[in-house]
Amino acid sequence: MKRPLAALLLLSAAAIAQAPAFEVASIRPAGDSPRPLGEALFCPFVCVNVGLLKIAGTRVDITWMALDELLTKAYRIRPDQLSGPDWTRNQRFEILATIPEGVSSSQVPEMLQALLVERFHLTAHRETRDQPVYALIVDKNGPILKESTEAAATPDVPGDRTLYSPQGPVETRQTENGTMITRGPWGPMRMYLTRSDENRPEFELLQVTMPLLADALTQFMDRPVIDRTNLKGAYRVAIWSRDMHAFAVAKRAALGPPRPAPTPDSPNGTGSLASDPSGNSTIFKTMEKLGLKLERTKAPVEILVVDHLERSPTEN
Repeated sequence: MKRPLAALLLLSAAAIAQAPAFEVASIRPAGDSPRPLGEALFCPFVCVNVGLLKIAGTRVDITWMALDELLTKAYRIRPDQLSGPDWTRNQRFEILATIPEGVSSSQVPEMLQALLVERFHLTAHRETRDQPVYALIVDKNGPILKESTEAAATPDVPGDRTLYSPQGPVETRQTENGTMITRGPWGPMRMYLTRSDENRPEFELLQVTMPLLADALTQFMDRPVIDRTNLKGAYRVAIWSRDMHAFAVAKRAALGPPRPAPTPDSPNGTGSLASDPSGNSTIFKTMEKLGLKLERTKAPVEILVVDHLERSPTEN
């Protein structure tokens, strides 16, 4: 089907000519080891075969990262928003780059875009497709959410240790019962070590907004979760591992083989991941106890479509 030109956003060297670029960047194929021994990768939910991105001052160190993951980081998109060749999952690289003086580290994604265009000859465009999603909505009886009172108890301060996650760095502090995340992608969190008490969750999101909750749920669900609650506050939400186990197992299994381009019937490009198509998984029940509901539906999703990408970069 021919796409109207107005619907395309061409991503070429000319389009990002004014974007920031790394001062220098060295790229080489990654080895067989996922990452150097001793490197800690923080994954509170599903995390399989992902690379490591570290920023220290002006130094950017990317380890064992596949091209598809580089694309999602560069364009700040989810994996389900990427449509590209299946081999991008198996082409892994090590990148060592320097941020120019006076340029913020927050612009690393834009610098990765420039790198992909210059060194991998990337051309791509964006288009909108109707894709299967879960809509997070308020149940007919209204929300039963506990508003967060954790702001004073868990100030946004650095923790004792910085770990790295697929979503970025997190600040952690060890406590008697587990790990306290003082800064992270979904706000402050508690992760408990003991699982002997079934009434105690493994994860507590202590100050989470509904868009962030939708993003957290997306990490292990079989399709993206979008927030349609219209709730504006920050809340305390508990999640049990058993609640997300069925979907997490299916998603881990799906992360093994190469990922073909997503289609409207297969948003993650791995076929149907839903291990519980009836909707009776306990994660659905957990949301119901909060006065929320996960509703299967379709919604317009912006997709990054790779038109051309080299398997290997130009020489350093």
